[in-house]
Amino acid sequence: GIDTFISFDNFEWGADGDLLSTSGGGITWTDIIAGTSRDEIDTGQFWGGSKSARLYRDGTNNPACQMVRAATSNAYAIRLRVRKNDTATLLIRHGNATDYIYVQIVADEKIYYYDGSTHDTGATVPVNVWFLLEVANVDFAAKTYDIWLNDILVANGVAMYVGGASYNSVIRFTNSGGTSDDNLDDVIVRNWTVNEPTWASWGTIEHLRN
Repeated sequence: GIDTFISFDNFEWGADGDLLSTSGGGITWTDIIAGTSRDEIDTGQFWGGSKSARLYRDGTNNPACQMVRAATSNAYAIRLRVRKNDTATLLIRHGNATDYIYVQIVADEKIYYYDGSTHDTGATVPVNVWFLLEVANVDFAAKTYDIWLNDILVANGVAMYVGGASYNSVIRFTNSGGTSDDNLDDVIVRNWTVNEPTWASWGTIEHLRN
């Protein structure tokens, strides 16, 4: 994964409870925590291996983790596995010096995006079940992006929030709901193409004889 994608972390490193800023994987993380809120390695929940990242909210303080990622006009995608508690939220924000992406999964499991106003995509996520989320076709020249849930397009070419300098050259994940957990796994930043390569035919198989 580390050698295949722009950025990749499956959190198969460290010990249970280690802060993400220990950064033992392919991404260097920064912790944004206060009180007893945590962003840490968790062995209790995981997607494919034996660990994941946990954003635990203590009921008052919003835990967040962020990675450095320059905002560019070349299309790319942010892809991750997510498992949320019933009262948890997940905010994904990523920007340049003037505009930013703002995706919200709220406590009632609906997916929204924010461009100065909040818009309901009509999609909902499951509770306490892993799902696949992708913010794709990110284009800071066009100031648009797409949202995919479990490989289904739920929001196409939505607008970024224009005029906000926050989250410049970082990708930030935040839990802002209740006393709750978000778990993240297989966080990937990858190149994006609207039309994936296809092959009309693989042709015939040829055998060599000695």
